[in-house]
Amino acid sequence: MTKRVDTREWTWVDYVITGVRSIFYLSGIIYFTMIDTNQHNGLIFIWLSLCLFIPHLFWRPGYISYKLYNFAELGVNGSFYIWNILYLNNELGPSLLFMPALGFGFLATSKSVKYTLPILMLLTLGLLITDEEMFNVFMNMFLISMMFGFGYSFNRMLESQARTRKLLTENKKQYELIQASKPRTRAVL
Repeated sequence: MTKRVDTREWTWVDYVITGVRSIFYLSGIIYFTMIDTNQHNGLIFIWLSLCLFIPHLFWRPGYISYKLYNFAELGVNGSFYIWNILYLNNELGPSLLFMPALGFGFLATSKSVKYTLPILMLLTLGLLITDEEMFNVFMNMFLISMMFGFGYSFNRMLESQARTRKLLTENKKQYELIQASKPRTRAVL
């Protein structure tokens, strides 16, 4: 059964992914508010800020709620993505799914994989509404799947490392128990 909430401390990978997410969204804020000037800059600034901070309410050191993180990421980033491709018709739309895909992969559980990646693919297919070329849609699907794969690889690496550490600790205890139960013999000189 999958845990709903994890109380593990963060590893270096958590910090790296958080840093990458932060740089990504901060560069988006800079792009949309300073370079791409339109009447919605204030709304975009607030929305991108929410895209960065809301998911981290459920993924922080000592507290990780996998389900709530996924819902927050889908809700905030998904709605911004849909608004961006339908209303703003911005060519950067698909890239807005890169960080959610990385986060979904990294925090993937056996249950969440069944719905997060298909939802990302369906959102990407939404690009067909904006008359994108089919090649571009499939290329974006590939890139989003690749980001999910990177996150998932980090996830598996950390799980493997945790299992190895646990096994090493158990082996050390067994070794100490065996050493303690051995009869002590004196060395003859």
